[in-house]
Amino acid sequence: MAIHTDGTSARRGSFAALLATQALSAFSQNALRAGLLALATFKGLSAFGWSVETVIGLSTILVTLPYFVLSIAAGRIADTRPRAQLIRQIKAGDIVSYLVAAYGLLTMSLPVLLGALLLTSIASTLLGPAKFGILPDLIGPERLMRANAWMSASNTLAILLGLIAGSLLMDAPLVLAALGIGLAALGFATSLAIRPVAEAPAPADGGSLLADHLEIFTRLRQTPGAILPILGLSWFWIQGALNTTIFPVIVSHIADIPTDSLTLLFIITTVGVALGALAARRLRLGAAPRWLALVFLAIVTLPALDILSALPLAGTAGLVRLGVDVFLISIGTGFYVVPLITALQLLAAPTRRARLIGINHAANGLAMMAAGVLVVQLGSIGLSVEQAFVAAGVVSGVVGAWSLLRTPAPLPHSAQAA
Repeated sequence: MAIHTDGTSARRGSFAALLATQALSAFSQNALRAGLLALATFKGLSAFGWSVETVIGLSTILVTLPYFVLSIAAGRIADTRPRAQLIRQIKAGDIVSYLVAAYGLLTMSLPVLLGALLLTSIASTLLGPAKFGILPDLIGPERLMRANAWMSASNTLAILLGLIAGSLLMDAPLVLAALGIGLAALGFATSLAIRPVAEAPAPADGGSLLADHLEIFTRLRQTPGAILPILGLSWFWIQGALNTTIFPVIVSHIADIPTDSLTLLFIITTVGVALGALAARRLRLGAAPRWLALVFLAIVTLPALDILSALPLAGTAGLVRLGVDVFLISIGTGFYVVPLITALQLLAAPTRRARLIGINHAANGLAMMAAGVLVVQLGSIGLSVEQAFVAAGVVSGVVGAWSLLRTPAPLPHSAQAA
């Protein structure tokens, strides 16, 4: 298999288009979800007598369930069809999803909005293996680490900006509806600029959703070394889910701080993850040197341990101390995921690459659901939310350092074959 040879500028243009397509998708979906939750929380939007907590729970299920159930099938589809064409088809379908969302916003129909949210979640699930599957062929293995860094950073920032926009526009549903449709159309337009690559899709095997899940371990045996980066990436999502759930409780325990402190901490976390991902763009292919893993361990673990000292502080002092600790932890966790996703992309043969990405995404979805169960069970296992948050930070340091040291040095598949 060979990548297209139209020149560096063509590759960069295609990558920029993929980057924009991904960011627009992340922004739009999170704006829709934030707008829906803001309407339910502050404007009383409901149906069938559901409480706000029920609406929040349903929205979480609709976002995470497709990720777990459909990711492996999405990988098979992306391995057996031209990926640039598939991305365009997904984005064309997204326009329909946001037309449904617009109808739900204009009629203030919660069931319609939840249905639209499910459609956007399915589209995001399908897009994941396709975009990460095409990236090595689109950009070339020598630039893949840098490309993944930009993909991770831009996606993280797009999610944050989408959440902010959706919350701010809850009083302007017409604007939110128009924004969703407009960005979906723009996302389809940017997908048209992703140039097809000279790929050889795997033959369609008539797979089914059940068969895809039954073949997980067979697929993993075909790709030695893949299990470690998958576990490392799954822990990243466990920590993210724990942080999202636990943050509000921790902030409520700090006396005399502004009411918008929680939003500030979420922004700090997001920016930290994005900066960590961008820092990883300077890594080279292969396992990290030991000194880098030790530095990473210190950057993540020491601030996590410091949080227990920061929490008793009141007012601005406590908030600043907590913010600095969280910022450092976020930089570290954003850093270590980039080489792991790069390893997954290069360890598999091109015709199995998207399926491996799909398995990883399914494992990540399962990890997020496991984090939710863990939060519910904190009391029964004798942990406070503060202790759970610190423990998660320490484990992240260990998992990240271990993953950086032990993840194999992948070569492009063509080099392996040679």
